[in-house]
Amino acid sequence: MMRGGLVKFVNTHLGQPFLKGHWDHTRDDTIFGAWCKKCFRVRNEIVHAGRLVGDAEARSAYETSHQLVKEISRRAASIKDPRLAR
Repeated sequence: MMRGGLVKFVNTHLGQPFLKGHWDHTRDDTIFGAWCKKCFRVRNEIVHAGRLVGDAEARSAYETSHQLVKEISRRAASIKDPRLAR
């Protein structure tokens, strides 16, 4: 997963083949795109540039991440593909 990054992992190995739906990280109208815009990019700025975030931005990132986790969990619960059991 680390070779291509989280975005590539979700797009090519998890989202499209198993979870179905739209997992395009470049579109703001998808739950994954919203997460990438609000959280993943901010995370990279924090880690790589030392940027500090305020309370409102941190709360927004938390809520967006929580929504993404809920959606992935909801979709994953209905999958019966044996390739996921490895």
